[in-house]
Amino acid sequence: MQTRVFTLGPDESLERALALFREKHVGGAPVIDREGRLVGVISVFDLLASLGGPEPDAGCALFFRDHPLSWTTEWSFRLEGRPDALRGQHVSDVMTREVVAVAPDTSLADVARVLREHRIHRVVVCDVERMLGIVSSFDLLACFETETS
Repeated sequence: MQTRVFTLGPDESLERALALFREKHVGGAPVIDREGRLVGVISVFDLLASLGGPEPDAGCALFFRDHPLSWTTEWSFRLEGRPDALRGQHVSDVMTREVVAVAPDTSLADVARVLREHRIHRVVVCDVERMLGIVSSFDLLACFETETS
């Protein structure tokens, strides 16, 4: 689990979200309101959807074809090729409000199952009222890589 998690606020602009995704080398982030509550998750796919881009099913092949953080893939070009299209929109306009979360004691196998069943790339780890971190599909792959080396 990653505990140093980059977050966005619901009132931040989509332009800022894209810039911070690039700067932080992430493909998504939890959305936290001013009271510190988890209110959603936003990803590159949400930004693409706001432009009429591919659905996640169509974009998954693109996502994994090149390194997702290289920003040289087709979906990156679609976002950067239309800078005005994000103007005036906020994170809350496109974020996914139904957050998929797991408990801190969830097994890696169960986390993998949740990611696969929900067709997502990251899951938020929460206790009763607060976000503790994130586990991404790449975090899971790193665990297997460590086991086999």
